[in-house]
Amino acid sequence: MTPAPYGDTAEWPTGDDIICHLIAIVMDPKGYPTHLFTTNRWVTGEIWYRATDVIELLDRFEVDHTYPSWAANRWITAMVALYQPQIARLLVQRDETINAWAESHDGDVLEDRDLEVTSKISLDIKHQIKQISKALKKI
Repeated sequence: MTPAPYGDTAEWPTGDDIICHLIAIVMDPKGYPTHLFTTNRWVTGEIWYRATDVIELLDRFEVDHTYPSWAANRWITAMVALYQPQIARLLVQRDETINAWAESHDGDVLEDRDLEVTSKISLDIKHQIKQISKALKKI
């Protein structure tokens, strides 16, 4: 997988600092996930990969280490699995937003501080589980 050919106004990470950001999870005050969203590159300081490449990584996503919290790491892994189709859609929308922004603005779109959130959806875990159960019954 190679980085997408976007702007070059900022220094990108190298070596062990290279990361690929998938999504962000919004939590309510009680600790329930309410939304998923993607961000522009400058927010996370990541290497920028095309949505099609990142989507291929979703099947293999697993946080399997104990630090800083084994329970939280397993929960994040489960959230990515539970919402994999929506995450894929968010990544495609992220790239569409970036491309549209680049066409209508000057400068390096990936470093443009006026573009922070690039796609977002609301979550309903009970509905998601129902949909998965329906789909499994059809198999």
